[in-house]
Amino acid sequence: MLLLSNPYIWLRRIRHRNGYGVHSPFAFNFIKQVLEEHDAYYAYSAIDRGLRWWQRFRYRRHQHLLFRLHNFWTADKGEISVESAKDAGQVQFREGLMLVLADIHKYRGEWAQVRRSPQVTVTFDLYDMGIAFCLARLNKQDYIVNW
Repeated sequence: MLLLSNPYIWLRRIRHRNGYGVHSPFAFNFIKQVLEEHDAYYAYSAIDRGLRWWQRFRYRRHQHLLFRLHNFWTADKGEISVESAKDAGQVQFREGLMLVLADIHKYRGEWAQVRRSPQVTVTFDLYDMGIAFCLARLNKQDYIVNW
């Protein structure tokens, strides 16, 4: 979501920034070290070259986040699945899965179904993307993040 594309949504979600109100160490570290990470990575320039000039405004931020998610959720932690929210009903939830869904604000019913699933323990609502973790060691919690 571009900051100026919908100021009402941005203002409504402003209290959910920088990990405020998050008490889980896993969720707080995820927000601070992955979602709110502003350092430059070695692959950002290659990612930017892969996007056309008109795609950079909308998709650059998402592509950088997907790269950081891949670095965070390495092979020893589990599996990553990137899907559209409309295909969320076909996903097989299993331990160690990190599910990244696009367009969750368009498909709210499917996103709610993912959040209600008993295997999904922690979810992050980024407005236009959703991230769900299937980790039995964590308590069930849903977070809204102003990303």
